[in-house]
Amino acid sequence: LNQEQHFHWSHLHHRSSSTPHQATATMGAVESKGQEAKYRHSVPTKGLKEPASIPVVAKPPKPQPPKVKTYPGIEHGWFTQTQSTGQRMSLALEKSVDKQAILCHSKSDVNNDVLVFQSAQYGKVLTVDKTIQLTEKDERVSSEMMVHITMYSHKRPRNVLVLGGGDGTIVREVCRHNHVDKITMVEADPTLIEVSKKHLSDMVPSKVWQDSRLQIVEQDGEEFLAKLAETKSNQYDVIFINMNLELAMPTTPEPEEEESTSNAQLCKYVHDALKANGVVCAKTGSFWIQEAAIKASITAFSALFDAVEFATIKAPSCQTGETGMVLAQKGPSARSCQTPLRWPTSAVLKDLQWYNTDLHRNAFCLPAAWAQRVQEAQGRAVDASAEEGDRCFAPSCVIL
Repeated sequence: LNQEQHFHWSHLHHRSSSTPHQATATMGAVESKGQEAKYRHSVPTKGLKEPASIPVVAKPPKPQPPKVKTYPGIEHGWFTQTQSTGQRMSLALEKSVDKQAILCHSKSDVNNDVLVFQSAQYGKVLTVDKTIQLTEKDERVSSEMMVHITMYSHKRPRNVLVLGGGDGTIVREVCRHNHVDKITMVEADPTLIEVSKKHLSDMVPSKVWQDSRLQIVEQDGEEFLAKLAETKSNQYDVIFINMNLELAMPTTPEPEEEESTSNAQLCKYVHDALKANGVVCAKTGSFWIQEAAIKASITAFSALFDAVEFATIKAPSCQTGETGMVLAQKGPSARSCQTPLRWPTSAVLKDLQWYNTDLHRNAFCLPAAWAQRVQEAQGRAVDASAEEGDRCFAPSCVIL
């Protein structure tokens, strides 16, 4: 072959040997496009529905824990009472399997919540509006001291008035005095009485409620006193104030003029309801945290009564471990309640758990600072010039 023919042959051979796959691929692509176009024209598209979507199954809601019933003042197995700013007191509930901790929870028109529960250390506990009213372990301390100090400071009480005290503990102690002819209990909340009858019968037995001398009046204590004042009848030998009357528990630490006027009016109601030589006992709070309220009560009583004193009661479930009471006597022969006029009989003494004549006297022994503030509230100047031994720390006490 000449040079020109050799070049032509080599060129053709190079093209044919270097593009066999390209040619095949090109032919395949053309053929594929043709088939796609053919398929597109041969398959009808009108009237076709979209394929149904797969339904989404909703996940079941997570199981919610059962709702736990709540009770006033109780959280995490503890009852907590706020006694004052910066101070609380808590009691643990009974955790025994064979005992029900919550014994009763009732609501009434007068009190928001009445609760009875079984505590771990104090037995049954009665609370009203998240405030401890009594515990099975130490209720005899308060009730016996309050009642018997007052009753044995009177020569022979016949007619007794109890304002409040729907739990029945005050009435129970008054019933121990056989010479009493009539006991009138004024309680605004009948629910409290029913709860006591059903759940506190081991503390206040049914015979107390069935005592023929007992008359229960379902009325507000202040309204009862105001209505009694209209009759102008001084018929009671002893009056117990076991409720939050304004004269016993002012609503503000420093009573305003309007409240002081109300205190004076209530004290006048009580004074007018008492016979000559009658005694009134008003439960107050603790001198540690309620000094202003206690002094206001003493001042209000001192304006009308002939002898006014303050005594303390030591009980662990009370505020700061103690509570107090104001005792006031009416009449020219009024005397200090520190020395009892009578003593409990052996039969009565056998049934008592706390009161005795020594504790009676000691209840009036106050710390020096408290005794001075009580005298100031009474309107009596403290005689700082008196020599030691000429006077006693007890109010209205004279050393001969």
